[in-house]
Amino acid sequence: MALIIDFIQNFAREFIYLTLEMGIYLLIGFLVAGIIHAFLPDGFVSKHVGKKGFWSSFKSAMFGVPLPLCSCGVVPTALSLKKSKASNGAVVSFLISTPQTGIDSIAATYSLLGSAFAFFRVIVAFITGVIGGFITDLFVRGEEYNPEIVEENPCGCGSEETSCCSTENHIADDACGCEEDNCECEEDSCGCNSENDKSHYTFLEKVKEVFRYGFGELLESIAKWLVLGLVIGALISVIVPDNFFSLYLSNRFLTYLLILAVSVPVYICATGSIPIASSLILKGVSPGAAFVFLMAGPATNSVTFTVLLKTIGKKSTLIYIFTIIMGAVVGGLIIDFYFIDLMLRQIAANHSAQTMSIVKIVGGIIFAILLIFALIPKKKDSCGCEVDLEEERLEQKFEPKVFKVKGMTCNHCKINVSRIVESIKGIKNYSINLEAGELVVEGEFDLTVLKESLEEYGYSIK
Repeated sequence: MALIIDFIQNFAREFIYLTLEMGIYLLIGFLVAGIIHAFLPDGFVSKHVGKKGFWSSFKSAMFGVPLPLCSCGVVPTALSLKKSKASNGAVVSFLISTPQTGIDSIAATYSLLGSAFAFFRVIVAFITGVIGGFITDLFVRGEEYNPEIVEENPCGCGSEETSCCSTENHIADDACGCEEDNCECEEDSCGCNSENDKSHYTFLEKVKEVFRYGFGELLESIAKWLVLGLVIGALISVIVPDNFFSLYLSNRFLTYLLILAVSVPVYICATGSIPIASSLILKGVSPGAAFVFLMAGPATNSVTFTVLLKTIGKKSTLIYIFTIIMGAVVGGLIIDFYFIDLMLRQIAANHSAQTMSIVKIVGGIIFAILLIFALIPKKKDSCGCEVDLEEERLEQKFEPKVFKVKGMTCNHCKINVSRIVESIKGIKNYSINLEAGELVVEGEFDLTVLKESLEEYGYSIK
């Protein structure tokens, strides 16, 4: 009994430490992400990503590094760039650099792993993005994306010029998939109507959007993964003996291969993975190996591979995967051979501090409260409006059909599935339970069309 109590106390202490240590920096990260979302003009990225060449890949990587998108959420944005006539190289550059970092992830990296690690992570994400894009433009000439998947607006919102789901809005807006005459949102969170476009927002409305997106939608999209990362990080700190990995897994290259084998095909949150990496380093994993985990994991997963093979082609997808892996491994080797002492000193200093500033404590508490609210399920339709599905079902007499959706792993996936469902003729009502991986659909529709539409984006239902 004493051992159980001791374990619970140690776990709680480590979990609280990680939460407080990351809290204030994540709040800053979410705030900056909200500012980028609210004040960056719609279509800004697609407008500045030009044709083939080094400069196009350079700009794509530069725009991609601060954006808080995961490896699933980045795909629709990248495809909208492609539809805007960007080259495969620019698209690959954006796909590589964006999910590896994000302003929230950079802030969290600084909090637990130090300034050197955070800076190096940004530099490697940027460089690998530029190189991957440049190589793609160099070697992929005749292979183009599949227009059938991108040209048909998956939101079904109407014309490209007036739709809430147009490529101009994919970069910064959350497409709701509603038509202008059936969206009844009272707030400006839907983005369906032309008057609700951010270009028409007043300054105060943009400030409101900063907090709605940064501390609402963005936090909700990673809350589950962030908590999971904190739990795993705390468990590693409590259960794994000190220097366990350095004693039993001392071969650096074998460690890199094992981490790649685990992280590449599986969805890993760029921010949620940071407490895991921090705990692994403190238990003997080299900073370079942890770097491989932080760079390769968030940038890849099997769903992304499936979609990219169908859209940008086999060659571009292989270059994308190869560049991410090589960038992560080379970056890890540079850290282990040249900067390991600096990295370890900063990490140890962060973790061994005897006292925590009042700013960190207050920031951590505020972050914990926001995290709890983000984890509370909210019944909303695709516009973000509160909805009574049971009342609508009784009025329209539709028998609900329940499907399990394979490949829907994050909030961005949920948005993608919503867009696809809304494009299917005959569907009247639907709801998505991300935690259960379920899609409930009501109406008279062609099931084959629904399956094929979801499969085009790498999802399947049964």
